[in-house]
Amino acid sequence: FGFVRDFFNSKLLFSTEVFYKLFHNQIDYKDHANMLFNPLIEGELRFGEAQSYGAEFMLRKPEGKFTGWLGYTYSKAIKQIDGINNNESFPAYYDRPHDICVNVSYNNTRHWAISANWIFLSGGAITTPTGFFYYNGYSVPIYGAKNNSRLPNYHRLDLSITYNINKPSRKYQHSLAFSLYNAYGRKNPISANFNKVVDDNGNFIVPSDLNGQYDIVPTTISVAGAIPSLTYNFKF
Repeated sequence: FGFVRDFFNSKLLFSTEVFYKLFHNQIDYKDHANMLFNPLIEGELRFGEAQSYGAEFMLRKPEGKFTGWLGYTYSKAIKQIDGINNNESFPAYYDRPHDICVNVSYNNTRHWAISANWIFLSGGAITTPTGFFYYNGYSVPIYGAKNNSRLPNYHRLDLSITYNINKPSRKYQHSLAFSLYNAYGRKNPISANFNKVVDDNGNFIVPSDLNGQYDIVPTTISVAGAIPSLTYNFKF
């Protein structure tokens, strides 16, 4: 179901939409699946249903020197698969309730165009231990509900500037574009692990206790920081 309305003689457009989707035959691994050197790994799979629902809102300015849009989406993605999470529903990894996008473009000359795009997403759902116990010198994690935690929120700013080399009236067009992905170098985590921290010599460094048992600390793996690029485009 959707709704669209214009304001100020179509200088501003507002739209909203609500949605609900039901998915069948969704696949996930069972709790405590044996993933390592398992020749029958398909036996670790379980099948069930997923549902996604939410609402989208967008405000656009399609004309003028400055154009752009502001978008916001609230959504939920839930799975229910027998054999996982005690048969109770749980958030899917791609369950990211808040999604914000802001785009601004400036195009006031024949040759130059500038744009900026900012994105914000709730962190993906992950399963983290609720505690650890030690058995025969090894730390063993204790897990609660599936996807009981989240990665840090994802956000980045992308910038671009384009120079149109020739006049628009020509049969062919060519341009030079410089862009900067993730301009402020945000390190957005894509996964999390729980490790014992060691130095270059293999000695545990932080944290430790007086009994010689070493605590587990969370660490994350992040995507690359700022990435510049230069592109030449030719159209005919």
